[in-house]
Order: sequence, then C-alpha cells, then structure tokens
Amino acid sequence: MSSSLAYTRSGAGAPLVLLHGIGLNRSSWNPVVPTLAQHFAAMGTCPGFEATLAATARQGYRATAPITAPVKLAFGSRDVLLLRGQSRHLDQLPPGIQAETLPRCGHVPMADDPGAVAELITRTAARAAQAPVVR
Repeated sequence: MSSSLAYTRSGAGAPLVLLHGIGLNRSSWNPVVPTLAQHFAAMGTCPGFEATLAATARQGYRATAPITAPVKLAFGSRDVLLLRGQSRHLDQLPPGIQAETLPRCGHVPMADDPGAVAELITRTAARAAQAPVVR
C-alpha cells in the first residue's frame, strides 16, 4: 500500500481534512470547498475505496493512540446505500465520534446540499475549538 496521498488545498486557517470512503475522487468535495475555505485550509481528499477497504476490512478500528481531532460521521437521510440504522459498526466507533443525519441528502451529501454539509463541518470544528484538548 502506498504511503502517498493526493490532495487539493484551498483557503487559509486551521487545516481541515475531508474524507469520503467510496470510489469517488476528491472533486466530490468541490461544492463545499469554497465555503469552507473562508474558515479553514480545506483539503479535499479521497484515498480510494478499495485501498481503504483492503486495509480495514478484516481488522476494523484498532485503538492505538486516541483520536484527538474532531470526527463527525454524517449520513444522508435519503442514502439508500448506507443507512444509518443498518450500520453495524456504530457501536464500535472510537470514543467522542458523533453521528448525525443530514436531511434531504443521499449518499453524496456534498453534492445534494453543499450548504448543509459546510454548516455541519463548520459547527463541528467550532465546537472542537472550544473543547479542552485531551491527550
């Protein structure tokens, strides 16, 4: 597995890494990057579904060091590929990771409602900036 990662950087401010775990490329974030770039150094990136699946399918999440960056897992309310209620691993997420449903969005919410996605990311980052650092 390669250790390199392709990314696009926009804006200034705190870094923000945008991930999507399906075979889309980083251009799937294009609808929200202009809004996020007003607040963050937004980096849209997608390592690729097959490589991610191959790296994690058999082992799942393995706790080594705690995740100190804010992580929000978002589901689209109209997503017919990945339904929140059918996700079998929500109870296995690392502590502090929150799941939220984006109304009127399908499997690619950044295309369905870029404003809602940008607002969710901005709100999550603002909350994280106010929280004490846990090491």
